[in-house]
Amino acid sequence: MEGTNPLLRAVANRIRGDMLLRAGAPLREGQLPLLRSRAFFKIQQLPAEKCKTCAVLAQACLTAGERPQALRYAIEAWPCHEQFLPLGIYWSPELEKLLPAQRGAGIPSEDTGESWRQDFFRSLLTLNPESHESFPQEALRCVAAALGASRVCLFDTDDDGRPRMTHALDMTREPATGRDKGLPLYLVKECLEGVPLRLTNPSGTGQAESRILCIPVPDGEGRFYALYAAGEKLSRAGEPDEPFLQLSGEYRGVLFRRRNEAAERVRETSRILAAQEEEGSARSLVYSSRAMRDVLEQADTAARSGASVLICGESGVGKEMVARYIHEKSGRSGRLVIINMASLQDELFESEFFGHEKGAFTGATGQKIGFFELADNGTIFLDEIGEMPLAAQVSLLRLLQNGEVTRVGGKNTRHVNVRVIAATNRNLEEAVRQQEFREDLFYRLNVFTLSVPSLREREGDIELLCDCFLRKFARVLGRSIPRLSEGVRERLRAYPWPGNVRELENTLERMIHMAGDADIIDEPLLPSKILRSPERSGERRNVRGGLLSVQEKETLLRALRESRGNLRAAARLLGISRSGLYVKLRRFGIVADDFR
Repeated sequence: MEGTNPLLRAVANRIRGDMLLRAGAPLREGQLPLLRSRAFFKIQQLPAEKCKTCAVLAQACLTAGERPQALRYAIEAWPCHEQFLPLGIYWSPELEKLLPAQRGAGIPSEDTGESWRQDFFRSLLTLNPESHESFPQEALRCVAAALGASRVCLFDTDDDGRPRMTHALDMTREPATGRDKGLPLYLVKECLEGVPLRLTNPSGTGQAESRILCIPVPDGEGRFYALYAAGEKLSRAGEPDEPFLQLSGEYRGVLFRRRNEAAERVRETSRILAAQEEEGSARSLVYSSRAMRDVLEQADTAARSGASVLICGESGVGKEMVARYIHEKSGRSGRLVIINMASLQDELFESEFFGHEKGAFTGATGQKIGFFELADNGTIFLDEIGEMPLAAQVSLLRLLQNGEVTRVGGKNTRHVNVRVIAATNRNLEEAVRQQEFREDLFYRLNVFTLSVPSLREREGDIELLCDCFLRKFARVLGRSIPRLSEGVRERLRAYPWPGNVRELENTLERMIHMAGDADIIDEPLLPSKILRSPERSGERRNVRGGLLSVQEKETLLRALRESRGNLRAAARLLGISRSGLYVKLRRFGIVADDFR
């Protein structure tokens, strides 16, 4: 379970969840590893493996009496169920009973009362709710084709509790307002309360007999959609009974919930990207210090060229913001693609960076475009480049040298025009000496070098950033902008900020939440580590006795940051004993745990 191969970990999670459930563990306990397995296979686009996990989840939920959840996972497992049948595993007889589409295997092809039901449920299982925009209309076409309906509509309830048509088929002449006089809305309203209905309208003068079905579709939150189907040929469905109508509604309910979840994910992603674009834009850089102005002047020079840029600086100083600044100033027409190298698995590097063709490896069910193709005519930002494995560094170097990518499993080479910006909080020159980073790659990246100053070195910027973050969080919370008391401002100026701007932002977010509706944020709301921090305001002014102390303290802080609070490593970096380091830490009031 702790191996480095994520694919094997996902398979192990499936096996572990199955074993826990077979051993009698509670459903929730056994579900957790199975849900992790399902999420991995879904993200990596490995449908056969995802369907196996969903089949195990469906069986577990069915055994626990959770039929709606079992139905949901069984529908997800359906596309690959035929692969499981020869193995005698995953797809059980209980799941066959749950999905009526399997029960038609031995039924003759003529239009019996059961065969059309089989066709109906099979057509439902071919729908893809992940295509959330087209799914409702495709679902209506599926109903029209399976039942022989000439008119199919989907309703929900408006704010006044009245039926409202959301989608319609064969109603192109009039807008879908839900007020069509030709529709028996009293039936639709009853269906929206969860009652399935079937009705035959007798033929009038010159009119053929028509039939109506109203199927309630549960949304999972105690409410219903109403699926209305009508037509002269609807009689080919025989006499659908109430259990059939309820079951078909449950099927659609599962599919519509998955569709709504997919739509919500898209909306949330769009909202996050819009917020990130607004907050991450170069326009949102806040500074007045000379140190930051110098860095951005150098960034302007780098932006005008197409050369690679290496951005150095401590964690949390805003290296990504500087990369965005360079990209926006460069005028490149393509996008900025941001990649955190520390989060990238070794075995996924080739596929993620260069892309892959369909069938390139097991589970590659479709073509995938790599990061460098996505960033064509734009910029790619490689954050934490120092964490990149040596094996992957070779592939990256080759790409940077010739500017060409070949997808995994492909034969065609594509030329890409990409500006590369890398960032690190490590000393890459030292990593080269330790043979942890390739020297040739270091020189390829290190054309322009920008060193982003720490927050301690940005004289006067702390108060500007505080005001910016307070406005931001007040807007999010929908409240007035609070003020910081003078004591709080003095404490914030005195604190060394080992986590830099990111730590300052998190601190202010915590304080504004704790302040409630208060107009002034006072010292008791400060974190204890800031309250313990000694005052520094006089140290910089006392040149005679204090300047060396300030420099000594900064050296100690730098060593602790580089060693991440490891006292043995910090003492080795400083060339002193651990006991001597303890003395210095006590003298300056530094807590090593704050750097871990």
